[in-house]
Amino acid sequence: MNEGLLIMIVPLLLLVFAWTSVTYWISARAAERKMRERYALLKHLSERPTESVQIVLDQLRQDDAREEERLRAKTAVMRRGKLEGGFIMLVLGAALGLFLYNLVPGGALWMIGLMPALIGVVLVVSTWFEQPKGGR
Repeated sequence: MNEGLLIMIVPLLLLVFAWTSVTYWISARAAERKMRERYALLKHLSERPTESVQIVLDQLRQDDAREEERLRAKTAVMRRGKLEGGFIMLVLGAALGLFLYNLVPGGALWMIGLMPALIGVVLVVSTWFEQPKGGR
């Protein structure tokens, strides 16, 4: 392998993995902080049974319902994008295979088109088998 290429690839890979781990760590800490604050609020509310507690609990339930709906919509958009990407890869692979077959008739060069086509098939099939939360 070319040393110059290796010198460029190694720091790039380190940067990607460092960025991914820091991003995950930050989001996990934010979720943990949110859960801790919610627990403290519920503990505080359990010590003071009044009408205002019911109002706060109703608000928390509404917030939970909105968050769940937002996550469901986000999941649906991601599934649709994955399905569209799969079909695009499938059509791209078929078009590339057809182009290469006409470019070099009788040769096996058209098989290069199988790679993106099979990736598209995998994306479509995996999206089809994915079950969203709460069933289909």
